[in-house]
Amino acid sequence: FPTRRSSDLQEIKGSGNVAIFLRKERHLKRIRELGICIVLIFAILGSSTKVEASTSVKAERTMKIVDVCRNNYCIYGVYPSVCLAQAILESSLGDVCRPNNYWGLNQGKTCYASLEDGVIAYLECINNGYYGNAPRATNYRDQLYSIATGGYCGSNWFWYWETCVQIIEENALWVYDQNLPAISAIHAERK
Repeated sequence: FPTRRSSDLQEIKGSGNVAIFLRKERHLKRIRELGICIVLIFAILGSSTKVEASTSVKAERTMKIVDVCRNNYCIYGVYPSVCLAQAILESSLGDVCRPNNYWGLNQGKTCYASLEDGVIAYLECINNGYYGNAPRATNYRDQLYSIATGGYCGSNWFWYWETCVQIIEENALWVYDQNLPAISAIHAERK
């Protein structure tokens, strides 16, 4: 905001309307300050509402993915943490993708009717034979290694593997892998 110099005030004092002008200036200054505060408050409240809504949506997505992975673990053998880490890396957990294709399946061109359909398509993809022992891995690191070296992410497999592991460990996603059936139970159910 422009400020008044003392020479400006001297010119104004000579006009006889000094008191009125100074009161108006103080009121305008207060109004500007108040206006800025109000704008900042709305900006903060507005953004926190968006963050809360976004966080709530992501929490719902996370739990849906975890539920589908856990309910189908004996069939597909994919750890929920691996599924989540890849969804976070590939699409920021669904923020940047076609509907319900959080993993960029079919070069990201496919849409799925529901998140559950998208998760099942991902689980089937990991079990298509390209990713070696991924469905039989005994921990998320080994599973991600098989997926990454199997070509899921192209030639930059080490970066992909390392980034997914980091996502799992920094966000404690491994907790979703606890109390899953033993690998032998998966092989028995597939037969």
